[in-house]
Amino acid sequence: MAWPSIYTKQRVEIARLFCRLTNMDHDRLNRKVFIWSSSCTFLGRSKSWEMLTTLFFESSGTEYFNEPYISNVKTKLQAFKQLLISADHTTWMHNLWDDSKAPMNGNKLRTYRLHKTHAVEPEG
Repeated sequence: MAWPSIYTKQRVEIARLFCRLTNMDHDRLNRKVFIWSSSCTFLGRSKSWEMLTTLFFESSGTEYFNEPYISNVKTKLQAFKQLLISADHTTWMHNLWDDSKAPMNGNKLRTYRLHKTHAVEPEG
C-alpha cells in the first residue's frame, strides 16, 4: 500500500491546530488574534489562514470542522486522516497504472506494478 504523503500529515496537523484555536477560551490572546485575523479583509477579500483552511475542508468533502465548537476532536481527526489516506491511495494507484506518460512502451516498472498489486489486494 502507498505511504501517506507529506501533505496528508501536514493537513492533519493543520486540522488539529484549527480545532485547538476553535475550541480555545475566548480570553486567550491566541484566540483573539485568530478571531481578528479571520474578520480582516484585505482589498475586499479575505485571505486569512482561517478562510483558506475552511475552503480546504470544504474542497476535501468533510463537514467535521464547520461547527463553532468542535467536540470529539480525536475521532474527527482520525476520520479526516483516513479520508486523506484513502485519497492518497487512489491517486497512487491511478499513477501506478497510468501509461499515458510513455504510450509507446507503457510503464517501465512492470514488475513493480505486479508486486504492488499483489501486496495491496487482500488475500482470499
